[in-house]
Amino acid sequence: MSVHNYDSDKELFRFTRTDERIFDTQFETKPIGYFKDAISRFRKNKASVFAFFILLIIITLSIVGPNLNGFDIKYIDSSLSYLPPKSNTLAKVGIMTGYKTYPGVPYATLERRYDLSSIIWMSEPYEQVSISGSKETIRTVVDIVLDEYQERFKPQELYISGGAALANMQSSPYYITHELLKEEIFTRFNPATQQWIIRDTSTYLVTVSYLGYYYADLVERGYSFTNTDQNPSFWFGTDGSGQDLFTHVWTGARTSLLIGFYVMIVTVSVGVVWGSISGYYGGTVDLLMERFTEILNGVPWLVAMTLIKLYFEDVPFFKTNPIFLIALALVITSWIGTSRSVRAQFYRYKGREYVLASRTLGAPDRRLIFKHILPNAIGPIITASVLIVPSAIFTESAIAFLNLGPSGTIISIGTLLSNGQSVLLSSPHMVLFPAIIISLLMISFNLFGNGLRDAFNPSLRGVE
Repeated sequence: MSVHNYDSDKELFRFTRTDERIFDTQFETKPIGYFKDAISRFRKNKASVFAFFILLIIITLSIVGPNLNGFDIKYIDSSLSYLPPKSNTLAKVGIMTGYKTYPGVPYATLERRYDLSSIIWMSEPYEQVSISGSKETIRTVVDIVLDEYQERFKPQELYISGGAALANMQSSPYYITHELLKEEIFTRFNPATQQWIIRDTSTYLVTVSYLGYYYADLVERGYSFTNTDQNPSFWFGTDGSGQDLFTHVWTGARTSLLIGFYVMIVTVSVGVVWGSISGYYGGTVDLLMERFTEILNGVPWLVAMTLIKLYFEDVPFFKTNPIFLIALALVITSWIGTSRSVRAQFYRYKGREYVLASRTLGAPDRRLIFKHILPNAIGPIITASVLIVPSAIFTESAIAFLNLGPSGTIISIGTLLSNGQSVLLSSPHMVLFPAIIISLLMISFNLFGNGLRDAFNPSLRGVE
């Protein structure tokens, strides 16, 4: 058995006076508050931070995107319907070139239907059997890849009357050539001025370069329009009306996000108030309020949407603001989850010692609710509010996709997907870009919400 030599430990001790005050060592680090600790833990979650920046980009583009490429939301040119995506910059590396594949084009009518200079690739001719009634015919067809922009923006012919109109056209940078079809020149002597007046009412066939939506201005304003030397390019393509899909996608994203944020604000407000009252008072109050929420939660959202559309669609406010009609249908039951989460937090904390002590000291219910109990539910409330937005966007898209939303010209991600489903095979870009946006929104909001849930979890405070 070894014996410890305490004499060797004397240098570890020192004498002190009885009247000397001894203090603990002062902390060298600054104290970290709850929210600062939550933000620090959130920043360590790389996936959530990345999702946060993706959301910022989408929200920014939903605000400024419709004004980036110069095509107004009301711009329509039916002659440019279903153009594929094209970017003058990305086309140089083989992306978004504006090419479109047409399988089985009749070989005999190929030259009549298409400008051969627009064809990028052509397969070897082959025979195709087509059934017309009870008679079978065999025709020679070919698969082609067409430069849609060159095909659609090829020179157009206009019939103009009068030399003044021709002179106006000849001064335009879009004038190519003209042909005299019918010559009608009249001369008349004016006695007042003692001059001969020459009036040219001849008919000319003028060839001009076709410049998309500028062409409408050319015809409408008497061949005087904006000066540009480059054909327009539609970054996301066009829809069936010739409208720019890039402008519509970001306008639809803005509408869907607005609906999501409206639903979030109402859901959180109603859910917090309802859950606080139910959880704090308990007893009969809680019993009645919970039975009401169970009954309301049993109503299918399709039935709720149908009834609201039936009774409120003709109300003047909802007629001019249809997105509020959709938001109203979504908030009917969406607040129930938030209220139950807040109620659970009140049941968890209202019996804690510090709450009982505050009540004993005479604190009113208002102070107990908002000062001592509700702050403990901030984490679940923030997490729930973030996750409500993608749920509302997805539900709104489903309503629009099923044509159950309000009738009118509302543009959202759901309506764009609904419009594109009928031309999915021939014009996949109509569905591709709205689907990418809504997928990014769903994934990013969920990753962002999961990061906030972990960051505001009190049991993880101080955990690396």
